[in-house]
Amino acid sequence: MNIKIVFIIFFITLNFKLSASDIVLQKFYGTRVHYNFSMDKYGNILIGTSQGTFKIIDNSLLKLNANAGYIRFTKGKLEVSKNGSVERHYKYRDLLPNSYSKYWQQSIEKDNYIYIICKNALFIFKRQPFSIQMEGYSIRSFSPNSVATYNGVFCFGEKLKVPTYSSGKILEIDSTFYICYDGLVKYSRGQKPIVYSNEVNGETKIGDNTIGFSRDIKKLNSEGFLLSTTKGLYVLNDSLEVAKKIFKNEDNNAPVIIEVFQKGYTNRVTFAHKNKIFRYGFSSKELIQLTSFSDIIVDGMVIPHEVNSEYFILTNHSLVIYNYLKDEKKVIWGLSNAYSLLVLTNNDLLISTINGLYYLKSGTNKFVHIFDGVEFNKMALYKEGDTIKLGTTNGIITIAESGLQNVVDDVIIRDQINFKKSFIYIILGLLIVSLGLLIFNWYRKKRIIISDEKDITKQTILNYIEENLSNVTVESISEHFKINNNVLYSIVKPSKPGKLITGLRLEKAKELKIQGRSIEEIANYTGFSVSYLKKLKY
Repeated sequence: MNIKIVFIIFFITLNFKLSASDIVLQKFYGTRVHYNFSMDKYGNILIGTSQGTFKIIDNSLLKLNANAGYIRFTKGKLEVSKNGSVERHYKYRDLLPNSYSKYWQQSIEKDNYIYIICKNALFIFKRQPFSIQMEGYSIRSFSPNSVATYNGVFCFGEKLKVPTYSSGKILEIDSTFYICYDGLVKYSRGQKPIVYSNEVNGETKIGDNTIGFSRDIKKLNSEGFLLSTTKGLYVLNDSLEVAKKIFKNEDNNAPVIIEVFQKGYTNRVTFAHKNKIFRYGFSSKELIQLTSFSDIIVDGMVIPHEVNSEYFILTNHSLVIYNYLKDEKKVIWGLSNAYSLLVLTNNDLLISTINGLYYLKSGTNKFVHIFDGVEFNKMALYKEGDTIKLGTTNGIITIAESGLQNVVDDVIIRDQINFKKSFIYIILGLLIVSLGLLIFNWYRKKRIIISDEKDITKQTILNYIEENLSNVTVESISEHFKINNNVLYSIVKPSKPGKLITGLRLEKAKELKIQGRSIEEIANYTGFSVSYLKKLKY
């Protein structure tokens, strides 16, 4: 297989493998022997190789000389020798593919890049502007001082004994945690957790009432809590002893709490169930349906700085900007298996899916797909200050909002480069096709009669055959007279060119045989093979 094809396949495979890591492969060089690194007085990284000395510039290799060997600087002067010693270690074995990981490496780092020589190959890795923690844990939700996972709940870094997992959100108030795990747990540091759960079916139990599996909980300003479960929406009192149902559902899909608004005389909750949005007034006890959508609603929130009139509504396949007062919906398509949304600075949006995240710049209609190949969990998006935490099925990705913008910019640049490459390939393809058509038409025209002045008759063709009897063919006749096969056949009809050639050869063979010529001479004159003439009765 071509070495370039091997390299491309290797690079794509490795890059995919590391796409969820905070250190990713940028380039791989494996066509020469790389001996060692050195650094000049200006901080430039140089590499000694079997093809000479190279300098790394923008992660590309610039050849400085053709002197093969190890390099070093002595009194500021570059020296190249056949032998040399290098510092060996194994600290980056987890970055390298399996076929390299057991071998020693040498390395050098600069400007968030790691350069590694292993088995004579050069790897260039880039440190991403994010970090990964809790690998091996499937993350469910966050609060300022807690992390809920499918493998346990951590508060202030300590894993709780109860609950042993979580499938919902956590509400943190003054170091007290309300944990939706199916049942409901109240936990304060240094105290024993209080569990509100039906021991038989695991549903949340408040007082004597079993009210479904808990998924989300909000604090109400006036009194108590708002709890979303698989059986509906409930108002709980402060002591978690009484649950009052304000919305009932029978399909095991917990309502999505979009906004709890409590200011002055206005006390209400806006929520979604399936494809409908509802509003409930705590004082009026009135439940109204605001609108409906064509797709299932999975998340939503009020747009910051708007006065309770505009919402971001996330469905499985789209984002909808819904204006309640104007009853308007602006739909932005392009999502697949969307889970949750997070509002960033300037109302930019981050949307988690089963395959990566989507970033939407405020005022635009085009999503940028980042972290492709990483599976995120529902409700596992969190922002505090400039720090964003993203819950995946294999750990937490922590990134500053500025770092997130760097990731987005890198993807945009990559997509632009790929688009330009695709455009160039398309143009080259069209040029090749056009050139092929031009050549074909030229060749086709060449074989058609190009001069009406030529008097081409059947006799002139017979004369040409007789003069070139030993090597004449139908193709050579067409080429000689510059006519195509259709014209040739029309001139000699009802005869056929091939039969004319064979007939004239047989006549010549008979004539030469009567003259007593040898079979070899007859073969030479007629173009027949000796073996054919021996079988032929003439």
